[in-house]
Amino acid sequence: MSTSGTPRIRTYTAKPGFFTGCRPTAPRVSAENGVAPYGWSLVSGALPLGLSLGNAGTLEGQPTATGHFPFRVRATDASGGSAERDLAVDVFDGGESLPISIVPDAFCTRLEAPEGYAAYEWLPGRQTARTIRACPTETVVFGVVATEASGCRRRGSVTVPAAVPAARGPIMPSERRALPREP
Repeated sequence: MSTSGTPRIRTYTAKPGFFTGCRPTAPRVSAENGVAPYGWSLVSGALPLGLSLGNAGTLEGQPTATGHFPFRVRATDASGGSAERDLAVDVFDGGESLPISIVPDAFCTRLEAPEGYAAYEWLPGRQTARTIRACPTETVVFGVVATEASGCRRRGSVTVPAAVPAARGPIMPSERRALPREP
């Protein structure tokens, strides 16, 4: 489909940054308002080591360096029209442990992994919710593996002490006889 006019570049960002060793899921850019197909090039700045700008306006590869990386891209349409846009990518250390929030409640502990992941798996128990309730009878290390849509996995763990025993129910009549009498 052809349209007349100067191309425009649009950006789509699903997450604010990437982690080293993980395939990025964002940002990606697209062009419109020009004559397809579009070619993409890096005009200035630099992408993190391990990433490149693909033909479809996607960032490809897996970053191996951390930091803030500003850069400028150019989209050129089939008729020679072009547009440029400043972008930036933040890359964080993928070796950092995934933070787990610990929220004590009556006799148990609620464990919460960060939002924004496609899948979660807690061990022990193989539960798949972002938030779980842990009521161990002895001190247990709980771990979680959070997986992004791209397949990148981050891990975290936390030690949860034994839960406080549940309050005892009513005293049975046979037990009452064994209780000391009041004077």
